[in-house]
Amino acid sequence: MHIIHFGFLAPSIRINDLPIVPIKVIGGFLAYVGILCYAFFIGRIRKIVFHLMYFYYVDFVIAMTFLARIRGEFVSADPEVFHFIGLDIVLISFGIAGIRLYQIRSS
Repeated sequence: MHIIHFGFLAPSIRINDLPIVPIKVIGGFLAYVGILCYAFFIGRIRKIVFHLMYFYYVDFVIAMTFLARIRGEFVSADPEVFHFIGLDIVLISFGIAGIRLYQIRSS
């Protein structure tokens, strides 16, 4: 699905002549590469810390993307209700994951 998404994303950026600022997209690029690689290596990763690093990093990048859209920092992307809902979902998932991790560590 993410490869298909990239197949639509890249031409969209080119067609709409959106500016690419390397320092702003490097975090998202790394998250994207991580998402694609994780699908192939998920069964081989044995240490929980690597799974947690992956999920928290990708969630952080998603949260920052929603926040940037809410602030109006994306060219041709006005803030929408969906961006607020998406940010809320990501923050709630951060909280739930943190609570569950704490509960697992405590027992």
